[in-house]
Amino acid sequence: MSVYTTSTITKAQPQGRAQIKWGEVILFTLLAYGLTWAWQAIKLVPHLGDLLTAAKTPADATSIFGNPLFHIVGMFGPMLAAILMRLFISREGLRGALGLRRPRRYYLLAVFVPIIFMIAISLISALAGMARFALPEEKMPIYIVPMFVLLIIPECVVAFGEEFGWRGYLLPRLLPMGEIRASLILGLVWSLWHLPVLLAGVLYPGNNPWLLLLMFWFSVTMVTFAYTWLFVASRGSTMLATIFHGSFNWSGNRLKTFMASGNLFPIGLVMGVGWFLIVLVVYGVLKRSPQVNLEQLN
Repeated sequence: MSVYTTSTITKAQPQGRAQIKWGEVILFTLLAYGLTWAWQAIKLVPHLGDLLTAAKTPADATSIFGNPLFHIVGMFGPMLAAILMRLFISREGLRGALGLRRPRRYYLLAVFVPIIFMIAISLISALAGMARFALPEEKMPIYIVPMFVLLIIPECVVAFGEEFGWRGYLLPRLLPMGEIRASLILGLVWSLWHLPVLLAGVLYPGNNPWLLLLMFWFSVTMVTFAYTWLFVASRGSTMLATIFHGSFNWSGNRLKTFMASGNLFPIGLVMGVGWFLIVLVVYGVLKRSPQVNLEQLN
């Protein structure tokens, strides 16, 4: 099952800027932003003046969005944008858009790499004195453990709302320029799209909003490379990118569950630095080629 059709990437053409359909890239991006931001603006706009001038983002996002699930509806904006583009603009349709039939090892990587990485980040943060982790004060019954594990399923559902757009639609259109430039552009688009939830304190609450935006852009852009590598290695599987994303979100939420003290801001920065070092090793030491054999992705 392929994630691409010939309308997505033309075969047997040299890589270069001429292959990129910038009209589709720009229109999809505007749709993804517009659909998400329009929904979140319903609750955000009345508080926008205060949020833009505040020294710190809210400690509790429910003071802005009310219901903690309200902002999650907006997370499906990229998916809706991709569906509209596939059906009415680029017209490749929806068939073969998931990439389900992939070797089992890629599914294992998608699940466990984020978990291992977040454990490493937690250990580094604890050793550096940036955070302290402990079991919650309230005793947890044993049945909570499988419930924690099952929470990865709704995380993947929400992640699909993003990944069907970011990796399922936008990344294939940027890959002709190579992995590095494609990841840098997608990282910028993806990170700035989160601006409403950053300002509202959904992510990394209680921090200077502009320093937070800078840190978030850096961290998201660096981790974007990991998504790109998985996507290319798996011959363009949107489903694997979804699981990878869901596992990261699940791991991050478990980190917060067991965080006894500390601020999430430096942990996010450490995450970005960690992926930055990995990117340097992959392209600088291991000499991975940033060019992509586009025919192998079909």
